[in-house]
Amino acid sequence: MQKCSGFTLVELFVAVTLIGIMAGVAAPTFSQWRNQQNLENDTQRTLELISDVRSMALAEKDCDGEVAANWIAQVTSSEMSILCTQEDSTEITVETFPWESNANITLEQAAVLGAGNWWSEVPLRIFIFPGGTQSRIGTTYTPKWARIKLNSAGAGKESTICFSRISSYPFISSDECNDN
Repeated sequence: MQKCSGFTLVELFVAVTLIGIMAGVAAPTFSQWRNQQNLENDTQRTLELISDVRSMALAEKDCDGEVAANWIAQVTSSEMSILCTQEDSTEITVETFPWESNANITLEQAAVLGAGNWWSEVPLRIFIFPGGTQSRIGTTYTPKWARIKLNSAGAGKESTICFSRISSYPFISSDECNDN
């Protein structure tokens, strides 16, 4: 009689149980890592969106065949968009990007820095004019700063993107967006 090599039913049961336990332990860690990656991707995409809009304005890129009167980076709690406005005030959506993360998005702007001087406006609209010499946040020139806060409980992380209408350059901040 030949001896067959193989696994017993008990050995297979133990191996499957161990694999299940390891997968159960790794799943939350992987999920948190994925949430962190999505938050970082959204943060970078937001910075790129504002920079792209600024580049389009500096290049005086056409808006549906006409030179744009202004370019707009629009951020809402559900998506980011690039828009342009023609001389006749026709607004055209060029591109829209949904958020990848399940982060809570807070959009705020401030005229004067200091505690309690921030207010929310949905959607946050950053207007950049051809030549790139002026930017406007919202509907007036009053707001000096805008910030976009992405807070992901699933990732245990928060990102703050600051934008100053004076410099027109967005940046990530660990504090609350100030004049440095």
